[in-house]
Amino acid sequence: MKSWKITTLAIGDLLAAYISLFLMLKISFGELYGAPIVMEHLFPFTIIFFAWLIVLFIFEQYDPISGRPRLYTIKSLSYALATSLAFGILVFYIGKFGITPKMNLLLVFVFFVTLYVLWRRLAFKLFGDTFVEKVTFLDSNEYVDKLKSTIISSPQLGYRLAKEGEHPDIVVSQTPFSRGSKLLSLSEMYESIFGKVPVDIADKTLPYQIESRRENLAGIIIKRFSDILFSSVTLIATSWLWPIIILGIKLDDRGPILYSHKRVGLNNKPFNFLKFRSMRTDAEKGGAQWADKEDSRVTRFGKFLRKSHLDEIPQMINVFMGDMSVIGPRPERPEFVETLEREIPLYDLRHIIKPGFTGWAQVRFRYARTVSESREKFEYDLYYIKNKSFILDAGILLKTIQIIVTHL
Repeated sequence: MKSWKITTLAIGDLLAAYISLFLMLKISFGELYGAPIVMEHLFPFTIIFFAWLIVLFIFEQYDPISGRPRLYTIKSLSYALATSLAFGILVFYIGKFGITPKMNLLLVFVFFVTLYVLWRRLAFKLFGDTFVEKVTFLDSNEYVDKLKSTIISSPQLGYRLAKEGEHPDIVVSQTPFSRGSKLLSLSEMYESIFGKVPVDIADKTLPYQIESRRENLAGIIIKRFSDILFSSVTLIATSWLWPIIILGIKLDDRGPILYSHKRVGLNNKPFNFLKFRSMRTDAEKGGAQWADKEDSRVTRFGKFLRKSHLDEIPQMINVFMGDMSVIGPRPERPEFVETLEREIPLYDLRHIIKPGFTGWAQVRFRYARTVSESREKFEYDLYYIKNKSFILDAGILLKTIQIIVTHL
């Protein structure tokens, strides 16, 4: 979704929240309603409202991605609203605000949910009918077919297919030329809707675009400082878990605590990748194998570690040491990289930035168990490499937290 649409949705959501607050105050306080009452409630509810925006972002309410079933959308919104209400209750019971929260907060929440649903219906109606761009495609292939299908099924994206004889606002083509219309390459259009770069039709200038966007010295220093700070805080905050995890591993099969093996990092340099061991000690006696969500090699305690993602904690040591960053493409094993570089175009671009503890592919895709799935996973990595920014990093981190919490 375009940035101005996301901003519009967020402003509307915030406005709905404040209208809900004023409605609650008017109903609850009647004749006593006035500036002193408003000011007394404004600060604590402002904290709650901005937290609600973050929660809505985490639960993808600003990312109406195409193709998701209605049940998924309802489930995601339910999680978001439940988390928002829980946070509001927490703020009032921890904070010393001197106001009665129980019924007030509930009223605000009921008003907000009502206004939120009405506002979103209106906004998507406007995005789909009024602020819409007409698109025409000059090529015919599987990528064009997928884009057309998505545009038809997802009017909230703000596009529709131009009718015959109608002048388009956007012309999409693999062979760029245009008169009087905005021109997008097929790759750019695909990227803007699906959040990934299709390697088979990527622009030939892509490697040069990525090279020109390498971080300068200031950016490298800021990123490194952020990595050190985040990894230090995480290691300290989770230090109490280490004895429990160590005991669980030892009671399960008495093997080693940590699992260390080579992964490929920045500029194709190998490093020792750390995890709490979640598989049997003989899991790779036949050589490296693709990871699988339902891997039979995983121990009983290892299943818990994987589901909770606690097996990943030692990677904060990798981040602290500079082998990895908090955000970036997940590092792969040398045995797999050799194969994937032969099979997937542009795969070597994956190693021009540090690998990450989490990344765009991790929050948008699943386990890659084949070369074909690794290709699609790489397309998400390529999107991140091309578009990396502080805002994108923050979004990935928040989404990672949501995934961990909802999958426990």
